[in-house]
Amino acid sequence: MEALKHYVQYGINNLTGKSISASDNNEICFFLSGNIKAKQVLLQGSFCDKVKMDKIDSGWRTYVRIEPGQHFYKFIVDGKETLDKQNLLKGQHHELGRASIFFIENHVFELGEHDEASQIFVAGNFNGWTVGELEMKREGDIWKLPLYLPDGTYAYKFIVDGKWITDPDNPAVRPDGTGNYNSYLSIGDCSVFKLYGNLDAVEVRLAGNFNLWNYTELQMLRTPSGWELHYALAPGMYEYKYVVDNEWILDPNNPYRVERNEGFNSLICIKPNHVFKLDKFETAAEVIVTGTFTDWARKNFKMNHENGAWNFPIYLSSGKYLYRFIVDGEIITDPDNPQTEEAEFDQTCSILKI
Repeated sequence: MEALKHYVQYGINNLTGKSISASDNNEICFFLSGNIKAKQVLLQGSFCDKVKMDKIDSGWRTYVRIEPGQHFYKFIVDGKETLDKQNLLKGQHHELGRASIFFIENHVFELGEHDEASQIFVAGNFNGWTVGELEMKREGDIWKLPLYLPDGTYAYKFIVDGKWITDPDNPAVRPDGTGNYNSYLSIGDCSVFKLYGNLDAVEVRLAGNFNLWNYTELQMLRTPSGWELHYALAPGMYEYKYVVDNEWILDPNNPYRVERNEGFNSLICIKPNHVFKLDKFETAAEVIVTGTFTDWARKNFKMNHENGAWNFPIYLSSGKYLYRFIVDGEIITDPDNPQTEEAEFDQTCSILKI
């Protein structure tokens, strides 16, 4: 199994008209122009069931309250589905099929005091540091770019007429590992990484696949009992290690780890949406859960025995998964899950649906 990878999907709208707009009461207005002769127009979305739209002089309109994030929708005109022609973003949704896409933004990048600039962009780890992709717009004396970012911690910089600068209004800066600095922002709740002991260490840093293993970036703070760092992460599975005075170590208080070619990494699940559980087998020395989510790797993930059962918390995206347990080398299905399916080589697997 390859190392766990995380790709951030930021969101920025691409509307050519006013089919979607914010209202004064914190609701989103959906508007479909024309179709005056239609008898009924419905709005169907990932955020709502079919909602009847009201006919007005120039078309059809309705209001919906929606949380920040990525959303899919389509219009249904007298039973016929149609996408939003004033929205250039489209994609495939697992329930709606082909649909229009829009984002409710939760952050606005702002940069002032650059009246003479002709063009300003923002780039960061959320868009792969791609230059020329996210152009800011001038509103009076301020350059702005609203967008949606999922929960997480993000490095970024502004590019002012080709010159890279940190955010002058954001005191949160960290080294990028190459001798320069980036600005940082956090979206969502912070997870707390704690390393107990090591009080004689000069410095302790945190590195993981969530920051591309940049060991110069995340310096932990000393506490009376050890070291800690608050860091926002989106729901998911993450690998990490601590760097204690340049020595890489596993988290001694985390029983979950994953084996790679170069050794083991500690493994943490942020906001798990499922826990694999296997009762009994108290005398087993090792229990592993494997499945389509690990490409059937036989070493990952090792379960932890606590409270009389073997457990493994995990975060999985929506979908169907096949899995089995490996108890001291013996492959078994989940005895508490009656749903099974035959997989390759006529092997019976348990089924998990998220």
